[in-house]
Amino acid sequence: MESVRVWARGVFLLAVFASTVMLLVPKSVVRQAKFVSELLILLCVIAPLAGILRSGTPGLPQTATETFADFALGEFYSNETARRIRELGETCGVGVKAVSVSTKDGGFSLDRVDVEVEPTSADELAAFREAIEIYTGIPGEKVEISILGP
Repeated sequence: MESVRVWARGVFLLAVFASTVMLLVPKSVVRQAKFVSELLILLCVIAPLAGILRSGTPGLPQTATETFADFALGEFYSNETARRIRELGETCGVGVKAVSVSTKDGGFSLDRVDVEVEPTSADELAAFREAIEIYTGIPGEKVEISILGP
């Protein structure tokens, strides 16, 4: 019953927001804005069907207390960051053995990145660290690179 209440509240708030936006848009784009707002409301109304269709998929949230946004954002962000760091390692000539990415705030921000690399020269390691900062935008203090023994 709680999930129905949350769903109805979401539809209501979207409808109020859409009508407020309709009052603010210029007359020249009213038709386009109306189409977009109606499409969003329709998607919000039929969103529970996605949960019913997804109910048998392992690994996805199954209950109303698990939010799909938290699941998707945190896991996607971690996986994508790890993939990019492995790719940077290949580009810089550094053998990346493992990457561990932890997020906070429900996946909205990065907490820490731990990278385990094979033994390599100091110059390659410095270039790798700099590439991580530039390419991913992760501050250096959030990245810990450890060199595995021979």
